[in-house]
Amino acid sequence: MSDEHSCKERKGKELELLVKRIKEHQSPDAVVVSPEFVPDVDTGQLREVDVSIRLKRNNEPIFIAIECRDRASNQSVEWIEQLICKKSSINADVLVAITSSQFTVPARIKALKHGVILAEMSAKLPEELSDIASSLFITLRYLAPRICGIDLCMPSGLNDDLESYTYRHDLIDKDLSLIELASVITTPNLVRTIPTFVKDWEKSKYARIEPKDVNAWVLSNGEKLPIPRVCLSYELNYGEIVLPLRAAQELSRLDGESDGNASVYSYGSGDSPLSEIILDKNTDELRWDLLGKSLLGEGKVLIGAKLRASKPVSITTMRLDL
Repeated sequence: MSDEHSCKERKGKELELLVKRIKEHQSPDAVVVSPEFVPDVDTGQLREVDVSIRLKRNNEPIFIAIECRDRASNQSVEWIEQLICKKSSINADVLVAITSSQFTVPARIKALKHGVILAEMSAKLPEELSDIASSLFITLRYLAPRICGIDLCMPSGLNDDLESYTYRHDLIDKDLSLIELASVITTPNLVRTIPTFVKDWEKSKYARIEPKDVNAWVLSNGEKLPIPRVCLSYELNYGEIVLPLRAAQELSRLDGESDGNASVYSYGSGDSPLSEIILDKNTDELRWDLLGKSLLGEGKVLIGAKLRASKPVSITTMRLDL
């Protein structure tokens, strides 16, 4: 029998036992499936999840995906990077990576910053998974607008199609196409204002914005003619980022900052944190900082956030950085 076949056989047996024990520890309303095939949010293709736990906390659904790996060697950051992409693709609130070995320190840091919880196969694991389902989450709601149209108030005497002209803008020292001009006009400051033009988050699919300062010209027959007015049309794309704080203490030990009296838990993508929880070690006072500027770098804008927890959480200070 090959090592690969033996590994799969062990994993199958451990999964069967794990699912049985998870069902024993979970609340009666939890639905545990192994395996479950979940549609990819981008492609619609079914993705296999080793174990899924679906339940509700405070009338809100929670989807916990579990991926298992039976390897003798320590798990590296490469597997975690694959799971980070999978967590996003299947729209899981939490993805739990379980191994029969251990994780390297870089893998643990990468996982905790991207909402992947790490666990080792043990007798206490089913109870720990139950705790994860009852833990604290941050949900960030964002808007990812996409330009779908641009209307220019052209100077008199220009009757050709807009795309046939060349344009200039005072921020760029070169000739621009119509699409390039639209991209230049759409600065982060303009994107930040888009939510103020949305009247109904449930029904609004598009927004039209007219910047006050155009600072653009059209080039025609060697002349540089000012464009007095521009109106941009955006398609509104909504999304959510769910960041579990279950492993905040571990992240603080591995990669956090401390002034001796406080622990700082940062969550986000890469070197751009989206949220920080600062806990006073002496008083247990909690400060919550939302860092929306990092989303702007991706063309997104923060439109809402909330803490979700099974128990009341006392926040002494909240700061929103846009």
